[in-house]
Amino acid sequence: MILVFKEYGSVLGGRDFAAKIREDILAFSGEVILDFADVRTVSHSFADELIGKLAIELGFEAFKNKIKVINLSEGNKKVFSFVISDRLSPHQVA
Repeated sequence: MILVFKEYGSVLGGRDFAAKIREDILAFSGEVILDFADVRTVSHSFADELIGKLAIELGFEAFKNKIKVINLSEGNKKVFSFVISDRLSPHQVA
């Protein structure tokens, strides 16, 4: 499955939208490619709801095997890295 986020705009935000995408990803059994080409900004809440929670729900190893993120800007990479490390930190309660 390939999800092309530029179809939803250049700025992505909101937990409800991200939660719906996360549910679709979890229901799909194969590899998922998340294409962020031409997406300028991903809000912290969107990234946490989508990427952070996927990392927790799948487990980090399964997450790395199932989810491929492509064309992510440097700024958005920092947001994604932060939410993953925050969710997977030992003190964090899922």
